[in-house]
Amino acid sequence: MCTRHVPSSHVFILRIRCGQPLGEVVKVNEISIGKGKAPDEIQYVDISSVSTGQIDEIRPVRFEDAPSRARRVARHGDTIWSTVRPNRRSYALILNPPSNLTVSTGFATLSPEQVPYTYLYHATTTDAFADYLTKRARGAAYPAVNGGDFEEAEILLPSEALLDEFHRIGADLFDEKDILRQKNGVLRETRDLLLPRLVSGEIDVSELNIDLGGLGDVGFD
Repeated sequence: MCTRHVPSSHVFILRIRCGQPLGEVVKVNEISIGKGKAPDEIQYVDISSVSTGQIDEIRPVRFEDAPSRARRVARHGDTIWSTVRPNRRSYALILNPPSNLTVSTGFATLSPEQVPYTYLYHATTTDAFADYLTKRARGAAYPAVNGGDFEEAEILLPSEALLDEFHRIGADLFDEKDILRQKNGVLRETRDLLLPRLVSGEIDVSELNIDLGGLGDVGFD
């Protein structure tokens, strides 16, 4: 481990600790659903439902019908990383989840302890971090890493003052992104509901005054 002093235009000097083990500043796989403590229904996320930087689908399922891997609890501010084929970079940040959100044990959940969740997410989704996981993966058919690989990963750790400033700016951006994601989800659901009705003629829009932005003047040969 090393310490760097970086010149800054601020009054304070930025101190960055190099090679800080991730396991010293986060909890890896902290909470799982215990025996006898399972809710009746969970909102489940499996590995196939996560792409790079986002959750594509959350499925409601009764716990008694859920896969045996549906055991890991993810909370607000956690970063989830698929431990299988890490080269695919299937990870996401958990923001404002339902209380019964449950992810597959095929994910590693990284819960911030001594760093803000905004910095944790950025530090663990860099090209260098993904390359580290890819090199640590074991197995031919299903190359995978485990919780220990995450705990042993080394990250740069800025000073507390810089972390606070990073989070102050970053948290608002993440919140805005999450709001836009939710709005897009509502729009997709509305489209999927209305489009079949429009095609079948169940909904008639011929009398509506719809601004086509000039497209109505375009002729087709």
